[in-house]
Amino acid sequence: MSDEFTKEWLQWVIDFIQTDISEFNLMKKHSLFQRLKWFASSDFYSSFDPFGKSVQFSPFQMDEWKRIAPDIQRALRELIDQMTTTRASYELPEFTVFIRAEATMTKDPRVYFQTHSIPKHPTPKNWAVLNLSKLIQGLEMHVIGKCKDCQRYFLNFSLREKLYCTFRCASKSTARLRRERLKKSPKKWEGYKKSQLKRTSLNSIHV
Repeated sequence: MSDEFTKEWLQWVIDFIQTDISEFNLMKKHSLFQRLKWFASSDFYSSFDPFGKSVQFSPFQMDEWKRIAPDIQRALRELIDQMTTTRASYELPEFTVFIRAEATMTKDPRVYFQTHSIPKHPTPKNWAVLNLSKLIQGLEMHVIGKCKDCQRYFLNFSLREKLYCTFRCASKSTARLRRERLKKSPKKWEGYKKSQLKRTSLNSIHV
């Protein structure tokens, strides 16, 4: 797999698990299910490119994918949550074992998987989980993060761990922690409120 392939599909997974499918119109659902059908299958690592073709699902197929898509979202989200929070090995649904580096008592900050090539029950959900596990195999543990402020998932291919998805979330969290510290001291808290009130007044004058 190329780096571009891995990054493109990891970003797609992150977007997918945070998507409210019910808000999509019919055209967007067709596009989403086209990618999802390929990702949740044994054909994912083949040379077939599904994006160059226009797949039209029948009403029955659309209803079927609308039914199973939320289950796949939950399964992928669970895998990511386990990857980012669990400090020991755990079983992936029905077919494989996921191992964190801490569990192997090594200093290598990478994610390792022991995966079978075919799940015991080849459902779309299990294929999706297996394909995600292959995508993140060998990558650093913090490649997928969960923002401490807004709780949204994000990708991080840098060499350092990130706690927030954006600078805005980091600033909001820092300001909130500062307010919480100041509240412990009534005098400092009153001074802070006065300074904020003064700043608000000055901003309104300039506007």
